[in-house]
Amino acid sequence: MQSYLWGTTMLDKKIIVSTLAVFATLMIYGALVFGILLADFYVAHQGDLVIRPAGEELMGWLAAGQLIMAFAFVWIWKHAITGNGLKEGLRYGFFMGLFWAPFELINYAFLPIKTNVMIIGFTLDIVMLMLAGAVLSLIWKTMADTD
Repeated sequence: MQSYLWGTTMLDKKIIVSTLAVFATLMIYGALVFGILLADFYVAHQGDLVIRPAGEELMGWLAAGQLIMAFAFVWIWKHAITGNGLKEGLRYGFFMGLFWAPFELINYAFLPIKTNVMIIGFTLDIVMLMLAGAVLSLIWKTMADTD
């Protein structure tokens, strides 16, 4: 692909593979943690939340948001991170989580969400992005070794 942005090739094999891997990590983590492990918790608190009912008709929006997030996550990694080990991936994921998780606090300020729901969301968002950072760092290192 011959698109250029900030002096580098915009979409190369590493970006595409990494974006898809991070996207899969985010989707699987969300399904397992929020959809299965915490399903009863969220059902018990459903009356406290002003949210649309979950349904297949909204999955496209969820997937689009996660794909955009995965691409941005990988793009920032490519342009801002010099290391590529697991420790660096966890650290990157932690700080990206600190960037992302405060949206739970913002939602808490404006939506009728109980404190425990907000705290769980805040914490699990950071864990999710640490996992995504670990996956990204391992893929990045593996692809660097094969270049």
